[in-house]
Amino acid sequence: MRSSQTLVILGLVTLAIVLAAIFSQRESTGIPRQGEPLFPELMANINDTAEVIRVSKDEALTLARHDGRWVVKEKANYPADVDKVHQLLVGTAQLRRVEPKTRKPELYDKLGVEDVDKEGAKSTKILLKNGNGSVLADFVLGENHWVTGQPSLRQYYVRLPDDPQAWLVEGNIPDDKSTNHWLNDDILTLDAERVREVKVTHPDGRKVIVRRAGPNTKDYQLVGLSKGAEVESASALNSIANALTNITLEDVKPDSQVDLKKRAGLSVELKTFDGLLVTMKTIKDGDNNLARFRAIFDASLVHKEKASKEKSESDDKDANKESTLKEPNVVQKEAETLSARWKGWVYVIPKYRIDVLAKKKSHLIKKKKKTG
Repeated sequence: MRSSQTLVILGLVTLAIVLAAIFSQRESTGIPRQGEPLFPELMANINDTAEVIRVSKDEALTLARHDGRWVVKEKANYPADVDKVHQLLVGTAQLRRVEPKTRKPELYDKLGVEDVDKEGAKSTKILLKNGNGSVLADFVLGENHWVTGQPSLRQYYVRLPDDPQAWLVEGNIPDDKSTNHWLNDDILTLDAERVREVKVTHPDGRKVIVRRAGPNTKDYQLVGLSKGAEVESASALNSIANALTNITLEDVKPDSQVDLKKRAGLSVELKTFDGLLVTMKTIKDGDNNLARFRAIFDASLVHKEKASKEKSESDDKDANKESTLKEPNVVQKEAETLSARWKGWVYVIPKYRIDVLAKKKSHLIKKKKKTG
């Protein structure tokens, strides 16, 4: 996950305090139940939540606790975005009534709180359950808008089951309807300063290799550049080297559901100065670029600084910088963690990542100007 569990909890507690302060500053207008939590008992029982079901007209999402973590059931129990799940739980508990709206079913669609199975419905049904299957919260979520002057607060139209009364409520909950948007989309996050070399092998066997001499070297060089030839752009080489340092998924599938005999794509190797070796092999599946990842620790890749009797002023300055390289035992553990996370999964990765990596050597070299 991109943020620690502690930071997530602290952030959500801060949000809850801010929202409570906002609500407490509101003047009473005499509207019955105004300011009351939509679900008065939920905050006290929020840690008991074991399943969240979101159903809209076109998509269903089930978030569940599985082996101590939140997963997306519709994606073969792939890990969910924990930050977003926690925001939904706390946000639901923080929803407060503003004022009652219509009780007429024929007007529900104006607020987006019609039954989700109704033709053309835009509503979303949200259901929170505990481990015993008891309902902690159940409501239909409709249209919403930001509260003027309150950038952290939204107003939503909602309706509770077995109650014809629609309500306007205030709070802040993530409202993504797409199942993919609830996945933990992080595949690999790597400090770019650790990267030593990236080798891309194309389906025809031709290779493009970009490499740096040391961790403090700024730009990558194109390996195998012919005498007299020049690269078109140093930034293009750097882009290839950094293409896997912060890569996210668009979708994910168990490898048992993927035909690995489809047309092979790129084979990529990334090597770091501290011994991490990451491989990515891609498969073309229609418009999708599928990728399988592996990671190992290779002690032979660990960079060793060459001794030098004299250091320039710039060298001394670089030497005083905090190193981003990791100790071998840390890298070995990192490789094991990554491999365990990736095992059994095939990822759909963004097309622009493939476009960066797919550049052939001829695309990276300056074209010679014709004379005469």
